[in-house]
Amino acid sequence: MKFWKRESGARTLNWIVLVQSLLWSMTFFFIPLMLAGMGLNGLEIGALFSVLTVMTILASFPMGAINDRRGARTAIAAGLLLLSAYYFLIASAAGFWLLLPLFVLGGLASNMVSLSAINMVYKSMSLFDGGRKFGLYQLAVELGSGAGLLIGGVLLFGFEFRLVLIATSIVFLLVFVASLSLPKTGKVNVQLSLYKGMLLKRKFWLLMV
Repeated sequence: MKFWKRESGARTLNWIVLVQSLLWSMTFFFIPLMLAGMGLNGLEIGALFSVLTVMTILASFPMGAINDRRGARTAIAAGLLLLSAYYFLIASAAGFWLLLPLFVLGGLASNMVSLSAINMVYKSMSLFDGGRKFGLYQLAVELGSGAGLLIGGVLLFGFEFRLVLIATSIVFLLVFVASLSLPKTGKVNVQLSLYKGMLLKRKFWLLMV
C-alpha cells in the first residue's frame, strides 16, 4: 500500500510539473509582445523580466526554509495558487508600476513550485529508484517546456492573448486542487538562527551574485 501511494504521488507530481512548465513556457516568450502592445518600451519590458529572473534567485533561500519547516506539498500548493493569481492579474493590469509587483509575485511563485517539486523528488528517492525518479521528473520538465512553446505560438494565431492568460490562471487553479493529493514530506525543525548565520556568510552572497 505504501509503495502504491509513493508511486501515485510521483505520477501526480510529474503531471503537475509537466503542466506547470508547459503553461510557463507557453506564456513566457509571448508576454513581451502583449506588453509592447500596451505601449511599454523595451527598457520597461526588460526591467520587468529582470525582476522576474532576480526573484527566482532571491527566493531560493527562503523557499528552502519553507520546505524544511512546512513541507514540500504545502509550498507547491501555495506556489500554484500564487501562479493562478499572477496570470489572472497580469491579464487585466496595465502600466509599468502596476505590473512590477505582479512580476515579483510571478518569479516568487514559479520558483516556489520548481524548487519544492525537486525537493519532493529528492526526499522520495531511494538507492534503487533514484535515477528513474529524477529522470522522469526531468522528462516532465523538458516535455512541458517544449510543448509550451509550440502551443503558445499556435494560440497566438487564434486567440486574444489576454484570454490565454485567463485560461492559464484557471488551469493553475485546477492544478492547485490536484496538488492537495500529493504525499506529505518530512519536515526539519531547523532554527531560524541557522538560516541567519548562513545569510551573513560572504560565500553565500558571492554565490547569489
